[in-house]
Amino acid sequence: MPVSFEKPEWLWLALIVPPLVIFSIRSLTGLGPVRRLIALVVRSLVVLAVAVILAEVQRVRRNENLTVMFLMDRSLSVRDYADAQEAYTEAVCRNIPPHDNVGVIDFARQAYLEQLPMRGGYYLERGRLPEIPNPERTDVAAAVRLAMAMFPHDTAKRIVLMSDGNDNMGDLLAEARRASADGVVIDVVPLWYRLRNEVYFDKMVAPATAESGEIVPIRMNIHFSFSGVARDANRRATGRLDIYHNQVKVPLPPELARVTLDSGNNSFVLKLPIHTDGVQRFEARFVPDSPDMDTTPDNNRATAFSFVSGKGKVAIMTMNPAHDQVLIDALKSENVKTALLDVSQDIPDFAGMLDYAAVILANVPANVFTDDQQRMLASYVEDAGGGLIMTGGDESFGAGGWIGTPVADVLPVELEIKHKRVIPRGALVLIMHSCELPRGNMWGKLVAKKSVDTISSRDYIGALAYAAGGESWEVPLQLATNKTAIKNMIDRMAIGDMPDFDATMRLALTSLEQTDAAQKHVIIISDGDAQPPSGAVIDGFVKAKITCSTIAIGYGIHVQEKTLRNIAQKTGGRFYPVRNPRTLPQIFVKESKVIRRPLLIDDPFQPQVAYALSDLFSFSGVAGDTLEGPSIPTLGGLVLTSSKPLAITPLVRATTDGQDPVLAHWQRGLGRVVAFTSGYWPVWGTQWTSWPQFAKFWAQTVRWTMRQEAPANFDTYTTVQGNRGRVVVEALDKNADYLNFLNLQAKLIHPTKGAIDMQFTQTGPGHYEAHFDVDHSGQYIAN
Repeated sequence: MPVSFEKPEWLWLALIVPPLVIFSIRSLTGLGPVRRLIALVVRSLVVLAVAVILAEVQRVRRNENLTVMFLMDRSLSVRDYADAQEAYTEAVCRNIPPHDNVGVIDFARQAYLEQLPMRGGYYLERGRLPEIPNPERTDVAAAVRLAMAMFPHDTAKRIVLMSDGNDNMGDLLAEARRASADGVVIDVVPLWYRLRNEVYFDKMVAPATAESGEIVPIRMNIHFSFSGVARDANRRATGRLDIYHNQVKVPLPPELARVTLDSGNNSFVLKLPIHTDGVQRFEARFVPDSPDMDTTPDNNRATAFSFVSGKGKVAIMTMNPAHDQVLIDALKSENVKTALLDVSQDIPDFAGMLDYAAVILANVPANVFTDDQQRMLASYVEDAGGGLIMTGGDESFGAGGWIGTPVADVLPVELEIKHKRVIPRGALVLIMHSCELPRGNMWGKLVAKKSVDTISSRDYIGALAYAAGGESWEVPLQLATNKTAIKNMIDRMAIGDMPDFDATMRLALTSLEQTDAAQKHVIIISDGDAQPPSGAVIDGFVKAKITCSTIAIGYGIHVQEKTLRNIAQKTGGRFYPVRNPRTLPQIFVKESKVIRRPLLIDDPFQPQVAYALSDLFSFSGVAGDTLEGPSIPTLGGLVLTSSKPLAITPLVRATTDGQDPVLAHWQRGLGRVVAFTSGYWPVWGTQWTSWPQFAKFWAQTVRWTMRQEAPANFDTYTTVQGNRGRVVVEALDKNADYLNFLNLQAKLIHPTKGAIDMQFTQTGPGHYEAHFDVDHSGQYIAN
């Protein structure tokens, strides 16, 4: 029946109706027959209605519609089955009823919604699923959890899971029980494959620290799984073991280079001499004699590293080595060991950073570094005790897009100038267009918020998009004084498929012309399929000196680059063809800093001593009266900043509007940081490079920032088992007695999460342990 009762026991009240009718007949004798009948019926209906209401009557309506969520496993173990999963989903959806919904989720370490539940079946084009991050991990439970959240409430629910079941994160069975409790059925399409023979590195361990000249043991565990059917003599794998030390292949004698692996775990120990200091990287690779002995070659390599203390070395990171050669020569003349790193070619990872006691960012823009690399630089200072020096130039400090970055937090100067009313403002307008790229709107919002972080609070920011009502200001053009509110507006943006660029560019032109900004810039992110702007709009941009850069994002024929390229060329902007969306944040940082050019001051000035007792002035011949008057050479310019409250500012540029920092320094966490807002030696520093004290000044500055190496008083070793890592410390004093009840503090440098506090627990006499999650591939460094 279409009617049910939640509390049917209340229906017994209906039995009151017959006695009520009998007694009512006598009490209603004074009424006429018709009125008496009506009264009896009404009283009976009231009683019945009360009974039905108390019984909580419900009308049950059946809905035959169904929502099916397809879950595609995109992890490394089934990477060859991506096309097969798409083909299966497409085939299943060909004959579905018209009112059923289909949604698609792909997953590895994280789950991503690729198609919202919608009628009509599977709409994704074959082979167009985006590359999935972190495919080396698999969390099937996260995909099931996301699917449960995406189901509409008014349909039946079903999940189709395509996977090999090899999950190494999450609790799939727990999520399956929750789905079952909610009446959701999970069908499984197993992805079958057979690994006949498999060789993989279980671990490779090197000492955490070593001394130069020491012979260190390298321990390796290689596992061989035999799954075929063969004679006992064939239950072995033979091959070559290649060892690399700092990317150089180590010549091994034949008896060590040739290895035979028995079924199960195989242990090897190799001893290598170390003759250099710094980070020592070791890599081992197993090359089987026959491809039949191993199915997956990706897991046939392992890495480890050791730290060898030695004389501190300084890395000079630069985009133009010729500009900074004079600084390198000056430091070498003072016996400071230096290494030149061209960041346009390569940036070291965290372990490589620890090879240097200090790092100099010589006029390097922020967009060269990814967000993870910027966090790595900040962690290198705060958590690893490294030194950092940033020198000025046209691509440095606020002018280089460092505003709002993790590195800006560790600098002793503020990159935003809020008290200088004479600084011209900049204005930035973002035009967001829905893109064919999967998750394109998500990437658009992400990079838009990145632009908000990069600009100054004195600058204008606005965002335009096409929504259901037409072109409109999703973020009205305004000063970026409340960046949090602006980001919230960006999150709420509705980015539609824009028919033409003319309307949005005309809105941007009209509003920008009404501002007092000296530098006006527009960024368009689009797949380019909108109609080009009119000639009048382009002419208006050129006349108002508004530059416009365009970013073409998408794949193949879905991107119309010609229109976007023409807009950029005619307005004096840049054109960026983007294939990988992960490069978008760096592009937006590069473009957003265009409006920060007013921070550059190209007027020569005489630096003034504001604090002569600074540690940076303690070198011989430069203290006291040597720093006064004309003995300090003139500098040709600087980048405007302001000192942070706890920073020491020895050198300043004095103006009628206050003092601008030229040299500032402070202690930040475990490290020391120096900001020299001038530099740019061929343009601003020609007189400084010929100053007799130039080399001594920079040698003293660098030595003050360098990380102080401390001896390792305790024995420390690490192990990794599954997804858990363990750090063990054995604490003994000089008499070999146990040290108990110590408060050991440590930081774990995670490959993606930055610094994490580690809590040590004493588990025995002088024995301390701390644990951490190993949830990403990469280097985990405990300090």
